[in-house]
Amino acid sequence: MTTDAMLDKLEAAIRDSRRVVKVSVKELIDRQEALAAVEEAMTAVQAVVAELQAATHDRVAALVTECLRTVFPDAGLSFRIDFKSVRGKGFASPVFSAGGHDFDPDPDSEAAGGWIDVAAFALRLAVLMASNPRPAKILFMDEPFRFVSAGHRPAVKDLLEGLSVKLGIQIVMVTHIEELVAGKTVNLEDLCPSVSPSSAEATSRRRSRPKGRT
Repeated sequence: MTTDAMLDKLEAAIRDSRRVVKVSVKELIDRQEALAAVEEAMTAVQAVVAELQAATHDRVAALVTECLRTVFPDAGLSFRIDFKSVRGKGFASPVFSAGGHDFDPDPDSEAAGGWIDVAAFALRLAVLMASNPRPAKILFMDEPFRFVSAGHRPAVKDLLEGLSVKLGIQIVMVTHIEELVAGKTVNLEDLCPSVSPSSAEATSRRRSRPKGRT
């Protein structure tokens, strides 16, 4: 092969290499632009999720706080949920606050036990109302306010009746606390005469219905 032929072949190889390099660079740029577009979309999605999370949190926190303040008006209680992300996993922590100070309620104390009961009820109610598709508006509870002191039970009863009407939900509650009886009541002693009075009282079923609903 002559020198000219070798040079021509070398130049042709260089041109081919340049075309390959250009194609590779273009593909790399296209992929980088596609990746940037995906990252931009993910940022937008995360912003929407964060906004929805914040909006949902605000509704839940407002409902729990309203319930706490209705039952315990002198305690100045507030409620919120703190969200944290650890290694890509999300964690939620309930936070009670009073007088601008956060605290962890002691479940062994009489007052805090009632606070926890009311907050737990409100959270269950919030989950029911936020569910999509929404299930039947019926909330079943088993002795949900056992730690609420006697002095606050009338406020709990008023709260249940008010929420039942306001939100259009039916509350079915098992309780032996007479102060919480509202709406239609079914006593196991009436259904099962063989059940002792004390046993029937401990397991009597109390059912609250919204006004106008059957």
